[in-house]
Amino acid sequence: MMKMMKGFCLVSFLVLIITPAAMASKVLPGPLVNSEWLDANISKVIVLDVAKSSASYDTEGHIPGAVFVSWGDVRAKRNVDGVDLIKLIPLADDFAALMRSAGVDQDSSVVVSCEGDTYDAVTFATRLLWTLKYFGLDDVALLDGGNAQWVAEGYALTTEASSVVEGNFVAVKEEADMYATTAEVVNGITDFNSQLLDGRELSYYLGVKMKSYVYNPGHVPSAKNLPYELLFSAEPPYTFADVDDVAQAMTATGLDLDGAFITICNSGHKASGQWFVIHELMGNKRTELYDGSMHEWTMDTSLPVSIEME
Repeated sequence: MMKMMKGFCLVSFLVLIITPAAMASKVLPGPLVNSEWLDANISKVIVLDVAKSSASYDTEGHIPGAVFVSWGDVRAKRNVDGVDLIKLIPLADDFAALMRSAGVDQDSSVVVSCEGDTYDAVTFATRLLWTLKYFGLDDVALLDGGNAQWVAEGYALTTEASSVVEGNFVAVKEEADMYATTAEVVNGITDFNSQLLDGRELSYYLGVKMKSYVYNPGHVPSAKNLPYELLFSAEPPYTFADVDDVAQAMTATGLDLDGAFITICNSGHKASGQWFVIHELMGNKRTELYDGSMHEWTMDTSLPVSIEME
C-alpha cells in the first residue's frame, strides 16, 4: 500500500507540473485570431505590435498592453559562408534577447499584431510569427487585420505606454523544416522535390523591376508566381482571404496543394505571407521559407534566373 501511495503521489506531482504547460499551449485557438477573441482573452497573452517605427504605436495608438517590436530588429545582417547578407533571420541569442525585452517568456502565448492597413505591414507580422516558431515558441498567432481591424470592429487603441517585465524566452530549437537553404532551392529546380513559389508582384517576378539589394532581374527558374496580394482582402483593413480562394488560385497556377513548397520573394519578407497561409492556415507542414530569397540567390552569379512565365 505504501508503494502504491508513493506512486500515486509521484503521478500527482507530475500532473501538477505538466498540466500548466499543457494548458498554456492551448491558449490560442489557432494560428489566426480575431478582435473579439483577443479582447476576451487579452490577459492571457502577450501582444507584440511590429512596425517599421514606433511613431504610429506612440501617436496613433496600439492595442492596450501591446509591446512595440521594431521591424528592423526582426531581421539582421549576417555573414553566411563568407558572404555578407542583409535582411536575414537573426542569430538565436540575438532574437531571444529581443523577445525577452518585449516580455516574452518560454511558455508565453503570443499574438502578433501590426498596423494592418498595408500588405507590407501584415507580412511584417507573418515574418515575426515565422521567426518565433522557428526558434521554438509554438503558441503564437496573428491578429487578423491587425490594429486597423481592431478599430474597425469598435475596439479602442491607446497611446499609454505598456508596462513590460523582462521575459525569460530562450531560443531552444531551430525548426529546420521551416527554413530553406540555397541548396534546397537548387534541388527544387533540378530534382523537383519542392515546388518553388515566388510571392512577389508580377513586375518583379518578370524582371521589369528589381530591388536595390537584388543583383539580377527575374526569378528562380521553375518558380511559379502567386502575388502576395492574393492572400488578403481587396481593401484595408487587410484580413486574410478565404483559404479555399487561395487554394483555387494555387491550383490554377499549376501547383499541387499537397506537395512540398519553398516560398521566395526579394528578401524573405513577403514570402512569409505565402508560408503562413500554406503552412499554418492550410496545414501543409512541408512548406519552407527561403530566408535569403532573391537577395541571397543573386549574390551568387553562377545561379540561374529567368524572366519567363513558368
